[in-house]
Amino acid sequence: MTQGTANPSSGAPEFFDSKGCRKWLVALPLTNHHRAAEMLMGQFTALADVPLDGVERARIAETLREPVYYLHGELTKRFAQKPIPFSASELGNFTIARDLWQALWGQFSLCIKPLLEGEPNIQAYAPNILQRGLYVAKQLAVVYGLARQHPPKDYWLELHAYFRFAEMLQCADNVVKDKLIPGAGSVSCYSTYSHALLLAAADPFGMSARQLEYTDRWLERWARKLRPVAQEPPAGEVVFMVDLKAAHGLTQPIPGGASDPEAVRYATIEKLEASIDKRIKRLKGGALPGELGLGADCAVETALVLLEHLHRHWCTYRGRGVAGLAEVPLAVCGGGLAGAYFRVAGQTFATVDVHGRASYRSAQQLATFTVVTGYDREREQADRAWPWTPWRGNIGPEGCVLHAKPLPEVTWQLDQLAVWRDERGHRSPGWLKRLGVNEKGEIEIVVMGWPGEPKALDLVPVGSLLKQESNLPALLLPKTGQEPMSLILPTRVFNPGRRLQTRSSGTVQVYRLVRSLQRGVDFERVVCEVE
Repeated sequence: MTQGTANPSSGAPEFFDSKGCRKWLVALPLTNHHRAAEMLMGQFTALADVPLDGVERARIAETLREPVYYLHGELTKRFAQKPIPFSASELGNFTIARDLWQALWGQFSLCIKPLLEGEPNIQAYAPNILQRGLYVAKQLAVVYGLARQHPPKDYWLELHAYFRFAEMLQCADNVVKDKLIPGAGSVSCYSTYSHALLLAAADPFGMSARQLEYTDRWLERWARKLRPVAQEPPAGEVVFMVDLKAAHGLTQPIPGGASDPEAVRYATIEKLEASIDKRIKRLKGGALPGELGLGADCAVETALVLLEHLHRHWCTYRGRGVAGLAEVPLAVCGGGLAGAYFRVAGQTFATVDVHGRASYRSAQQLATFTVVTGYDREREQADRAWPWTPWRGNIGPEGCVLHAKPLPEVTWQLDQLAVWRDERGHRSPGWLKRLGVNEKGEIEIVVMGWPGEPKALDLVPVGSLLKQESNLPALLLPKTGQEPMSLILPTRVFNPGRRLQTRSSGTVQVYRLVRSLQRGVDFERVVCEVE
């Protein structure tokens, strides 16, 4: 099997019961992830064509769930947090992880027919089978979130169908044990269903892989606070709606928005909101994340930022884009601080030896060519390295909401520095607040800009003549309203009290760094004072 596919080889199953499955797993080469995935996919395909007793099929699927879970962890490491669009290798690992869970889901789905037909030997296992199927759906939501892709329409229809079956069989609230959800203690069909819904509603496009991991872990205990019910709650409560016949997740209630009112379920957010608000308040009061059930490995600042993000998306109605406005063309340039400097200053940034030493090549150029004022010999290369990429969208309070077809030579990362240009040619620096791939295969981004007119600076640390330090690019953002004057600097430059000065033959300006305001993947925004 090639790395970019999860297509199994054909053949008969190697086992027909859970005992034989456990024996077969002994020889599964889990250290060779792609070979193990190929072997598992082969068995899933072969088992789908074999008539098995429903209980035995469920036991086989439960046995195979653990190796799939293990491979999920190994494969997602290879594409999570990677720039978009993926490389062929990264896309291949995503495809394998997705196909493994999808194939396992198919095994649990084959157990539903005997459940609905009332076969007596399987009825006692209905809560477990349906909860396991919903768990697989939740894991697929994680895979799609890490890959920054929307789940397809069929995913939502099958997810909703599982919950509808749990309601029909009157086992949605039955408590079951699941050793792959250790933080929950006990779970149910409705809590696992809510877990998948809330993961998607958390907007994974605006989260890092670590934030999605924390959210998934917290929802093991929080998901039960959201219970979808058929009865509409009283007016005035913050409510989400889910249409069991629609190909999407939680939405804001819209009068007459569902084709079949009997398929609509409502969920109040009050309990979940109270839990989040309480933790935010205690964290600001000095409590540690470990004390609040958020995990000892989670920093206070990380927990606060993520909890506030979840509160915005779960506890309030927030739309993206500007309704009613026609889309306009915009251009965006990435390339980190070097690219931003180039687009704001109109010339490339040149690293120089602050001690005045020149290389042999530089000395030869100075001696051979007549000086041309304003000549930038790196400009053509910079235009190719950091191009203006065309996008369409609109500008609103949530930033520039844009979409475009992917260009293989240009990649994007969440929280990276970018400069956008409108139709009038005005240029503003900002950062990617949201990044993903929509159902059409287009890249979606939200660029948040900083207020004020940026100024490109060429800075050197004060005292660099003694420390062998080179010059560095920066963008100066003026004080605007409540926003303090700040510098956009390369990462790992900030140190409280550090002083940077302009590298100029004229008046030298000195800036003292005060505190860090924001950290991105390729920049840091720092409050500064003029000396």
